[in-house]
Amino acid sequence: MRLRLLAIMTALAFLLAPMALSQSILVWDKDHNLTFQDPEGGGQVDATYGVTKALTANGYTFTKVTTLPADLSPYNILFVIMGSYC
Repeated sequence: MRLRLLAIMTALAFLLAPMALSQSILVWDKDHNLTFQDPEGGGQVDATYGVTKALTANGYTFTKVTTLPADLSPYNILFVIMGSYC
């Protein structure tokens, strides 16, 4: 019984993973192009650097814009980056 449940869960994971990775993601850079020195040696980067680096490292594709589109319906996920203040 447990082996069958494990097989079903594994099959579902493989079937659902492509749908999760096919999300339409918009990254809106709303910080007016402010940059800062990357502490890991990446030079001058903007506030979207960490988010876009994490998305790319996890296999996601995204669209990065500086002006918000009038129609957001094509996107499932919206990241609004408002600066690097802490």
